Amino acid sequence: MEFDAAMGLYRAKLRNELTASGPWLLLNADGKTWRLASPAQKRPVVDEQSGPSQKRPLIEEQPGPSLPAIPPRLPSAETETAPIYVEMARTNAEVRGKLLEQLQVRMNSRGAHNSLEEVAAAMKPYNLSNRQLTQMLAEIQTDGTAPQWAENHKQTSMDETNVNRFDDTYQELLPEILSLRNNGQGFTDFNANFTRPYLDGLLAYAGYNRNKYNCLYRTDIPAMFRGDDRTPFEFVRDGHMLPRADLGEGSTSQKAVSATFSLLDAKKYISRFGKQSGIEELQYNTQYHKYPGDLNNTPSRDTDLSDGDSDGGGSGSDNESGRVKEKDYYPKRHNQSIAFCYLFDTRNIEIVPARENYHFNRDALEQSKKTGGKTWFPDDDLEGHISVSTRGFSADRIWLVNSTFTRAARVNDIYSQSYDHTETSSRGEADMIEEMTWAGANNMGDYDALIDQVAAANKPVINFPVGKEVFSNDVVFAPDVATPASV
Repeated sequence: MEFDAAMGLYRAKLRNELTASGPWLLLNADGKTWRLASPAQKRPVVDEQSGPSQKRPLIEEQPGPSLPAIPPRLPSAETETAPIYVEMARTNAEVRGKLLEQLQVRMNSRGAHNSLEEVAAAMKPYNLSNRQLTQMLAEIQTDGTAPQWAENHKQTSMDETNVNRFDDTYQELLPEILSLRNNGQGFTDFNANFTRPYLDGLLAYAGYNRNKYNCLYRTDIPAMFRGDDRTPFEFVRDGHMLPRADLGEGSTSQKAVSATFSLLDAKKYISRFGKQSGIEELQYNTQYHKYPGDLNNTPSRDTDLSDGDSDGGGSGSDNESGRVKEKDYYPKRHNQSIAFCYLFDTRNIEIVPARENYHFNRDALEQSKKTGGKTWFPDDDLEGHISVSTRGFSADRIWLVNSTFTRAARVNDIYSQSYDHTETSSRGEADMIEEMTWAGANNMGDYDALIDQVAAANKPVINFPVGKEVFSNDVVFAPDVATPASV
């Protein structure tokens, strides 16, 4: 595949070709296939259609083939060193850079001394795609006078009733989004090339919303991943997963839970567990304990959870329901040596992505600093914040991934499966497995076995391809796996 700057389209290319000679192509709505495209006309067609302003609907609402609700993960070939969407994003940026350089030469041909930044600023009000910028280069006067179609486009690009005003730029935005989310890297500075109102409209068209902190968020990301020290059975018993750390206000509408868009990224956390991370968390017997335990105590003095609602230190400042305020207890989990990888079902839940906000929404940070606001974005490249209620993230939405990162099952199904394979109904296999984990056993195989038993019982599981990176948008839930009502 090769991008032709003159035509503003991609073109099929044989392996032995230096210059692409195949047909012109456009990406289909499924993000995986291509369709034939007619070469661009000499003059860009500016659609003057009027009608109600359109926001791209969620995929379930679409009556037929249209733009996807989620920027799809484009297919990658094993022979490529980077996914196709990364190469597309990089190519788009390189093409725009070369076009601006050529415009600089043309505009300076009469002795002017416009810098590249000044040329970009001069083009910014026109809100041009690479295809349109190519046409601008061919027709702009040496004194900088733009052709009439460009002046018309400047106006129509800001017309909210123009249903086609994002057609070209959306094709360039898609690979940029995927490169940011899955690769942590962007290439085109959209803030420098498009006016703020136009860019805000484009982002809304692409599925972004803004919360009370002015952070960009999406509700159509199907899943996220997290490495965590807590066992799946703890989440089932409690009914929810509480945020492991208080991330404070400023990113999500409600409480924030940190997660990653990459299964591999969650795997890296697990590989560091007990060495570089996770030690402090093991000093808490449950996720409801406010204070860590004391290793100077003995296991026999360990306080039962039901007796732990007294405020041993007289704090009295924690109003969160169900918090355990005892301090004088032995941390029964401090020998734990393994951590777990979880998949979160995040359908219809607010997610604030890190890189997409830094790349497209840095004005929100700058404005917040000026006004003394609380706005901030997640820190890590592949990180996103999930917005959850004060109760936490529902266990109905949590799946445990096995130790080979090839299969996941719902924690509720895993827990119930453990009782289906025990002779007593008062103590399930899960309780014994969990106690072994707390004692320091490397017993991930026990959890893997339960996941396989869930699959054998024809309960829902998610299978991941072996040897391929898996990202949030790769996760597809079976039609019979309904979106949980609880968050």
